[in-house]
Amino acid sequence: MKKGFTLLELLIGMSVFAIVAASVYSSLYMGVKVWKQEENLDQTMQEAVLSLKVMERALRCAFLNPENEKIAFEGLGERIDFFSTSSEGDIEKVAFYLRSNEGDNFFSLFRTTKKYMRLDDEKAPREEVINTKIRELKFKYFSKDENIWYESWPEESTLPHAVSIEVSFAQAGNKSGSFDLVKYINIPMANFMDLSRNEELQ
Repeated sequence: MKKGFTLLELLIGMSVFAIVAASVYSSLYMGVKVWKQEENLDQTMQEAVLSLKVMERALRCAFLNPENEKIAFEGLGERIDFFSTSSEGDIEKVAFYLRSNEGDNFFSLFRTTKKYMRLDDEKAPREEVINTKIRELKFKYFSKDENIWYESWPEESTLPHAVSIEVSFAQAGNKSGSFDLVKYINIPMANFMDLSRNEELQ
């Protein structure tokens, strides 16, 4: 006599299988989702660190010549223009600023550079994109003499002793997510100019 499964046994077996399959799928889905979030956050962090390094390198080499009024430091809340020495040792005018993107609510961080020897040329400065997923960018400027952080640098013929960069980066793959960083950068040339000024007074 052959034995088979009753309809009730089949229904119970299928129900158990469906519950187990749903649990496995849910676990796999959550695992993939967390993995993608971590991957996107890691990508955002790498791009954020690289963007700050680009700005830090230029600002640490900020240059000023009080006897030449063309070489000035212009610091605003969302834009900064100054002279710096390049990795090749050339003096160049550098600017960092934001520009809104077409098609989304983010901004792109741009850098323009122009060699000092060619400032009067008609050729436009070289412009390049540093980061395309910026929510907000804010510069602040520190005066050691007054012990004040300025929203905008008040004197173009002097350098701030430090610059604060506050950036909110949009998280890749997450329209509402963000990654915020604050970087404080000392300006060596400002301290050198203070030393020179003190020596002249003595």
